[in-house]
Amino acid sequence: MNEIDGMSKDIEWIRDSLERIEGRLSEMDRCCRGRHHEIDLELAALRVKAGLYGAVAGAIPAVTAVAVLLLRT
Repeated sequence: MNEIDGMSKDIEWIRDSLERIEGRLSEMDRCCRGRHHEIDLELAALRVKAGLYGAVAGAIPAVTAVAVLLLRT
């Protein structure tokens, strides 16, 4: 009978341990999802900035050409 009680206690300890581990993993998952969301927002902001810088860099030759034409007259 003692062996069965010992196994029952072991099973209960394992069950409790697994529940604690599951809780920790769930918390880590929530933290990771939040961090991934922040990273996605930062990447989107960088893409917008890169697009704006590219547009400005592409427009500079045209603006310079127009300015040169206006200054010559």
